[in-house]
Amino acid sequence: MSGIIPLHPWFGIVLLLAAIALLIAGLRFYQVRYQPDPEWVRKLFHMSSGTFALVAPWLFGQDWPVLVVLGFVAIVLFLFRVTRLKNGPGKILSDVSRYSFGEMYFVMSIAILLLFTEQEERVLYSISLIILTLADAIAALVGVRYGQVRYVVPEGMKSIEGSFAFFLVAFLSTHITLFLFFPMDGMNNLMISITVSLLATLAESVSWGGKDNLVVPIVSFMM
Repeated sequence: MSGIIPLHPWFGIVLLLAAIALLIAGLRFYQVRYQPDPEWVRKLFHMSSGTFALVAPWLFGQDWPVLVVLGFVAIVLFLFRVTRLKNGPGKILSDVSRYSFGEMYFVMSIAILLLFTEQEERVLYSISLIILTLADAIAALVGVRYGQVRYVVPEGMKSIEGSFAFFLVAFLSTHITLFLFFPMDGMNNLMISITVSLLATLAESVSWGGKDNLVVPIVSFMM
């Protein structure tokens, strides 16, 4: 599979790392200047970095540069946890009240999807990553803002409203992507989309400590 833009691998690596650095700096400035809800800042990072990961395989046309970037990002995220950076830029991830290693699971899930999908399966990689990037983030935001009907999970509480938002976004992500890239009977598309979305929602609802960032995309891809 050739990349959409013929970039030299190392130039692309530097470019992508620079974009991630700008994202972190921008979110930290936004956090300090406007003091938004910490969950919102964390999810902005989640959605933005997921978008980078979504386009990266097509940007390079091969896997190893993406894995190099993921390695650098994992090191930075680790430093955000164990050094003085945790009181600086690391607060875009750690300022939430709950304790989570979700960002590390996020990097792991992207690497696993890359390693276990063939070039011709990149659309399936995309579906799994779109669900991880959009559905999980929107579910968390909806749950925090509108969640009224709660249920118990090992790390605390989640909401029916958040889980429904997750299901709806996962369904639309799967259904639209299959419609655009996999010509099939409409009923088959509908049933696949419902099945994937339902199982991904169930996986997300019983995950804690950020493990949904690892479990959800793997379950979605397997389905």
